[in-house]
Amino acid sequence: MDENQNNYPRMTQAELIMQMAQLNVEYENKINEIERRQSLLEEKVKNLEKNKIDHGCRSTISSYVSRNGLPIYVKDLPQLGRQVTALCKKRGYTPSKVSVERFGEMNTYPDVILYEFFNSYLKSAQYQLAVKVASQMREIK
Repeated sequence: MDENQNNYPRMTQAELIMQMAQLNVEYENKINEIERRQSLLEEKVKNLEKNKIDHGCRSTISSYVSRNGLPIYVKDLPQLGRQVTALCKKRGYTPSKVSVERFGEMNTYPDVILYEFFNSYLKSAQYQLAVKVASQMREIK
C-alpha cells in the first residue's frame, strides 16, 4: 500500500535524480530562451527610440508651425531657425537637412525640440504682448 498510496509509481533514487536533472535542463532551456527574447526586445526598443527621435518625428519649422496653427510670420522663420538650431545643439541633437522645392535646403528638427522651443517662445511673446497692452492702458488713463 505504500507504493501506490498517491497513485504514483515508486522511483529509485537514481530515477529521481535523473528526473530532477531533466527538469533542470528544461528550465535552463526555457530561461535561456526567455533571456534571448528579452535581449531581442530590448534591442528593438532601443532601435525604435532612436528612430523616433532621430528620424520619425522631425519637421521643418514651417511645417511644424502650419501643422499646429501657430501664429508665426514667414519672415520670422530664419531667425527662429537659428534659435531652434542653438537649442538642438544645447540638447545634443543635430539638425538634418531636407530639400524643399519652394525654399531649397532646409533644416529639420526633432518635434520634441520644436515643441519645447515654441512652448517657451509663445509664452514669452504672450507675456510681452500683455506688458505692451498694460502699458498702453496706463497711457489711456
